[in-house]
Amino acid sequence: LVAESGMPAPGLSGVTFESFPEYSYAMRDGRVVFPATLAGQGVDAISRSSLWIDDGTLVARGRQAAPGQGDGVIFVNFGLPVPFGDDGLLYTCTFGDGRSWINSGVCAGPVGSPSIIVRTGDQIEGCPEGTLVGRFDTIDRGLPIHVNASSTVVFPTAQGLVGAKAGFAPFKIARPGDVCEVAGRQRAFQTCLLYTSR
Repeated sequence: LVAESGMPAPGLSGVTFESFPEYSYAMRDGRVVFPATLAGQGVDAISRSSLWIDDGTLVARGRQAAPGQGDGVIFVNFGLPVPFGDDGLLYTCTFGDGRSWINSGVCAGPVGSPSIIVRTGDQIEGCPEGTLVGRFDTIDRGLPIHVNASSTVVFPTAQGLVGAKAGFAPFKIARPGDVCEVAGRQRAFQTCLLYTSR
């Protein structure tokens, strides 16, 4: 048994696990990561949200500082976690000041030192600047696809295929209207889809 309702949450005095969403995910090293709702001493509507690994490691919790987002910016909630690299995680998140404003993004990297690699509203390199067409808006469109070889994450978006990597601005991979050569002829993309195989 990894965790159950009413069980003390490791390392959090007076805090217990309250409930669990109906999903979890196995990391590449065999450990299991799962989201949990917390209850107990000092827990509020934001700090009740959390992500855990089955060895008792707290991955992230509401009200923790959102990495790289400035003073006073905290995590609010988390989405489905998936493996990233050999021993890291990638998960959607929301963050803000805990009062009036909120944004969404994707967090990725080693457990304990993740980065928010892309946020809603970020300008996409290679797309028109200063317009909605050139800004990232796909956080709520489904899970991104992690490309292992370069630690780049690829997102199918309304703007086409967009790549993101820690420390870099999101960049265009391909978008409708881009020209490519097919059988010796110039053709323009009409839609951009992403397929993976195992």
